[in-house]
Amino acid sequence: MERYPDHAHIPSKLVYELILNLVEAGEFEKAEALFHNRFFPREEGGINVREVWLELEVQRATSFARSGRCAEAVGLVDHLAEPLPDLPFTLDGLKPFVRSARFSYLIGNVYKVCGVHEKGRASFERSAQQSGFENAVWSWKASKELPNFDESAAKQKLNDILEESNNDGERSARWLYNRAMLDSSVGDDQQAQKEFREALLAPDNLMAYHLTRLAVSSNP
Repeated sequence: MERYPDHAHIPSKLVYELILNLVEAGEFEKAEALFHNRFFPREEGGINVREVWLELEVQRATSFARSGRCAEAVGLVDHLAEPLPDLPFTLDGLKPFVRSARFSYLIGNVYKVCGVHEKGRASFERSAQQSGFENAVWSWKASKELPNFDESAAKQKLNDILEESNNDGERSARWLYNRAMLDSSVGDDQQAQKEFREALLAPDNLMAYHLTRLAVSSNP
């Protein structure tokens, strides 16, 4: 993708995939540079540039926290929803993504690693309060970080959501990724690996390939 002949006019879908690949490789500055001096059109039902931007920032903060660069990590997550003048898409619409179950959990983890416990707990609580197929695993992970976690009840809730999803009739890459995450969380690793593979064979949508690669690399 970096050898694309007309790099200034590379289609947005390919830009997003290149950015996410660079993020996975830890090339955060190169990924950030691709957001500048570029127009990102809105696509109905497609990926939102704001989510890709926040993915970069949250993964960068996570990397900083793990390597002991906590001042930088906390500075990033403290200001995630603030606009940047040279990136017009950040002027609005960031907060709903920042407050999502997954990002709230990941932000909480940055605070936890860096010893900012009050802010970490607030982020975990925000994630734990959310429900639904997309949010279930992240809400469950966040709940485990809070007092009075009821593991039996939480696992039953995940199993109930898995059972309900049998009637969805959907097999998109993003759905398969979420389904695999649920199966992995309840201990069905064989089924999870099957669904992760199916997700990577289905047409990519809504960062599904990136999310699947992250999940597989963290659970080889």
